[in-house]
Amino acid sequence: GAEPAASADGGGDRGDAAEGEAICDELNLQLTRVTGNVLIILDRSNSMMDRGNWLAAREALYEVTAALERRLSFGLMVFPEVEGPGECTPTENVCEPASDLVVACGVGTARSIQRTLEDMETCGGTPTAVTLEGAGVYFSLEITPSHLPPSFVVPSYVVLATDGAPNCNGDADDRSCRCTAGPEGCVDFPWNCLDDERTFSAIEDLAERGVRVFVIGIAATAWGDVLDEMARLGGTEGALLADDHGAIESAFETVVEGVTSCDFVVGGRDPLADPNRVNLYMDGRAVAMDEPGGECGSGWTWIDDERSRIRLCGSDCDLLLGGAVDSVVVTFGCPTLI
Repeated sequence: GAEPAASADGGGDRGDAAEGEAICDELNLQLTRVTGNVLIILDRSNSMMDRGNWLAAREALYEVTAALERRLSFGLMVFPEVEGPGECTPTENVCEPASDLVVACGVGTARSIQRTLEDMETCGGTPTAVTLEGAGVYFSLEITPSHLPPSFVVPSYVVLATDGAPNCNGDADDRSCRCTAGPEGCVDFPWNCLDDERTFSAIEDLAERGVRVFVIGIAATAWGDVLDEMARLGGTEGALLADDHGAIESAFETVVEGVTSCDFVVGGRDPLADPNRVNLYMDGRAVAMDEPGGECGSGWTWIDDERSRIRLCGSDCDLLLGGAVDSVVVTFGCPTLI
C-alpha cells in the first residue's frame, strides 16, 4: 500500500537566489510515501501452546503492529485454517492450510489483527507449504497496476513465525522421511513427515514474485537447518531463532523495523520537466540532494531513471523512521540544492 505524506508549506518564492539569477517560484508536487506490504503468517499448531509461546507470539504482534501500523501495511494469515467448513478442530481438518488472509494488508490494521487473534486457540499440525502457496496467490493478485499507484511496485514481505518444521503432506514416505514428531511419530502416519521440499518450492515462488520471506523460529532450534534454508531461499540471511518470550518480541521488531521505508513517489510534474529543479523539505528545512551516483549517504536521491521516486538517506531517513518529522514536501521550480 501507499500512505499520503503529510503536507506543509515548503515552497514559495526563493529569495536566496544567486546574484544575477532570476528569483524562482516553487510549486508543491504530489508526494506519496511508500508503505511496504508485510504479510504475517502465524503458526497456531498445538505445539505453540508449549511454554506459553502462543501468548507470547500474539503479544509481540500486538506491540509491533501498533507501533508501526502507519509506516507499513500489515496483513495476517494463520494456519491451520481458522474459518469456514475447513476450520481446524481437535479432531478434524488438523492439516488444513490457511485458505485466505484473515486480515488483508493495509495501513492501520493493528486493532483488526488483535481482535482476530485474541480469542483464537491452537490446533493441529503445520501445513506451511500450502499456506505459503496461498500467500503467493494473494501477492500475484495484489501486485498489479490496477491495485497500486502508477510507476512503482510496493515492496512486499512475508514474515513466517513458526515453532517447528513444516509437515502435513500425506504423500510423504513414512518409511524413510525425517520425522517431525519423534522416531515413531511417522509410522503409518506420513502427515508428520518433514515437508521441506514443497515448502522450499513455495518460498522460491514468492521470491520470484519479488516477495522477500523472513522466518522466525519460535523455540525451534532443532529445526534450525530447515528454517535457515527457508529464509535463504526467501532472500534473507537466515532464520531468527527465538527461544524465550523476550526474544520472540525482539525478533519481530528486528524484522519489521528493517523493512520500513524512506521512499516516496513524486507526482504532479510534467515528465519532461527538468529534474534538476526539484527540492525536498523536511518540516520546512531544505534538504540537500546527495551527490549524483553516490550511495545515499545523506540528504535525498532519485532512485529510478524516470525520476518518479525519491529516497531519504542517512540521518534524514533516521529522523523520519524515528517519528521526528511531521512533514516532507517536494517542490519543482528552483535549482536543486546539492
